Amino acid sequence: MEGKQFRVQIERFDHKGVTEGVVPWTTKKGYETKIHLIVPFSLPGEEMDVTVEHAVRRKWMTKVDRVISTHEDRIEPACPHFTKCGGCSWQHISYEGQLKEKTSQVKRYVAEQGFDDSLVQSIIGMEEPWTYRNKMEFTFGPDGSLGLHEKGNYKKVIPLETCLIMKPQMKEAVLAIADWVKEFELPGYDKETAEGLLRFVMVRQSFVTGEMMLAIFATESPEDIPGMQQLVQRIQSDFPEVKSLLWLENRDLADRSQAEEVHVLAGRDFIHEQLMGYRFKVWFDTFFQPNPKQAEKLVNIALELGAPKEDEKMIDLFCGVGTFSLPFASRVQELAGIELVEASIESAKRNAQENDIDN
Repeated sequence: MEGKQFRVQIERFDHKGVTEGVVPWTTKKGYETKIHLIVPFSLPGEEMDVTVEHAVRRKWMTKVDRVISTHEDRIEPACPHFTKCGGCSWQHISYEGQLKEKTSQVKRYVAEQGFDDSLVQSIIGMEEPWTYRNKMEFTFGPDGSLGLHEKGNYKKVIPLETCLIMKPQMKEAVLAIADWVKEFELPGYDKETAEGLLRFVMVRQSFVTGEMMLAIFATESPEDIPGMQQLVQRIQSDFPEVKSLLWLENRDLADRSQAEEVHVLAGRDFIHEQLMGYRFKVWFDTFFQPNPKQAEKLVNIALELGAPKEDEKMIDLFCGVGTFSLPFASRVQELAGIELVEASIESAKRNAQENDIDN
């Protein structure tokens, strides 16, 4: 099948947001069948000439040779890393087109389960769909380069030059760490050999308080790492908003941003975040809504639909650090939050105390 060429009409996005089309195919034994072709960065309704590259489970990955017709919502991607970087998938479709497509997907899933899809209202979008994330994680390549994984290839890292879904301050702070790594020729971590020093960088920043956290995940303690003092001085001098600079030891084979030991290089081990007027303490492993502006819309809609009353008792399942719990607790007689992660429950209790919520 590799190397075969087809003209394909793109049908729809799958559940992962990847576009595909179906073409007829005659097997070697003469049976008539259909094959599914994955066509990266295409849009439903578009027609394209493609060449099959390799199998992906029961489908076939293709590369586009020629575009015959284009979708009305197709736009030029804003980020120079798009198509290579695995961070974003839909920069080639307008934001309005994204909202329409996501709404239709939800309607389709609801209808497939036998429910009335007219109950699904249009998605409530953002006023500004860029620089919206308050947290990002970047990976070190074995050569020390810092960026995001290549699309579809977790063994390769695309070095970071820019990232349009986080604030410019966050990007500059991450690039400062990347420059420090290059200057002192520190090795990255090789996932295949499980050798090397540097694994990840996490950056978090509150859009309200302005406080920023920088966390470097590595396989060794920071004591004997060359240039450590220069890094701390540079960050403190150039980024006064960094209130938490951490070095986190992670020797686990699993490719996750976890830590066996936490070293505070400067500041404290948490930052202050704020949502709906409530103040939260956020640690490196705290789950907090990564899109705070939309999170506030979610809470307000939940309050409107739930219409909590002072004489009611409430349960918040999967409550995390209390993002929904605190606004509801302020309006009901009593609230119980339930959560699998013990650290999140402890954070929720502290956040309740800090906001003078005792019910």
